[in-house]
Amino acid sequence: MYHLYKTESIVLKTRNSGESGKKLTLLTKELGRIEAYAEGARKITSKTRFALTDGSRSEIGIIRGNAGWRVTYASPIENFYGYFSDDKKARRAICGIFFLCDKLTDESSENDGFFEEVLNSASFLKETPDVNIAEKIAVAKILHLLGYLKRTPETEMFMKEDIRSKYVFERTNKDKRKITKEINNALNTNHI
Repeated sequence: MYHLYKTESIVLKTRNSGESGKKLTLLTKELGRIEAYAEGARKITSKTRFALTDGSRSEIGIIRGNAGWRVTYASPIENFYGYFSDDKKARRAICGIFFLCDKLTDESSENDGFFEEVLNSASFLKETPDVNIAEKIAVAKILHLLGYLKRTPETEMFMKEDIRSKYVFERTNKDKRKITKEINNALNTNHI
């Protein structure tokens, strides 16, 4: 008998598979990044259809079988892409953050607090008046958590401070060129 895992997840990427299935790349709270299959998720009558679209945050049930992870149920919480549909800069920023999560994390690599930080970054983008600065802060924090951001006086704050703090926002705005350079160096080093 297979064990059913219930967890919160963010759908980073989907691909059509077969007649009505989807292959999913999920960032989960308990299991890290996983690849899963959802049978019938593209059917118009599917109950999981809206919970398993790109950018969706959902409560899911998954099992690990011989062929890998399978989604057994999904309930939508929110969709970040839908939320940012009117704001192209914010939508581009959240797409970039989810792209980084997909490219820089290994399958089933658990990282304590990483899911919460990605969720915090997405929520931060909803609230901030300056999306460009918020994106730099979110990307720098994610790169730091994954060990890709070089430790410098400008990036030190991402290792210690909450990304929502006024101090981080003001300091990032002040040092945006240096921080952008460090982010770009980290991304270029990893061929992204």
